[in-house]
Amino acid sequence: DLQATLAGISFDSGQAVYDSSTDQYNAAVWLADDPNLETYPDWRKIQRYVLATLLYSTGSDDRGWLDYSTNECSSEYFGCNDNDRVGNILLSDQNLSGRLPPELGLLSDTLMGLRLDKNSLSGAIPPELGH
Repeated sequence: DLQATLAGISFDSGQAVYDSSTDQYNAAVWLADDPNLETYPDWRKIQRYVLATLLYSTGSDDRGWLDYSTNECSSEYFGCNDNDRVGNILLSDQNLSGRLPPELGLLSDTLMGLRLDKNSLSGAIPPELGH
């Protein structure tokens, strides 16, 4: 099941994925409801989960790409490589607040840049981003 898969790759042994008060849980529910979910390879499921967690965590869950009919790589907020893997997150001056989630570390293999200036984010960059 999707929730078990996400719990298995999480940095907290899956605690947040199963806690209905967390952004990780909300992102997992959003992804589970995607009518196209079964057509995605595992890496895309994880990528969409991470981006949804980021958007829920920063109060920006209505940014337009968070839609089942939209490929995240067609969004102006994410720069992707030729294989549709997110390499850049471009969320400057988007009135974001909150903290960056540790799940960003799940994109460490492809993520090359984060543009988050001119927002009201708090806390440190998650150490998991270096994994």
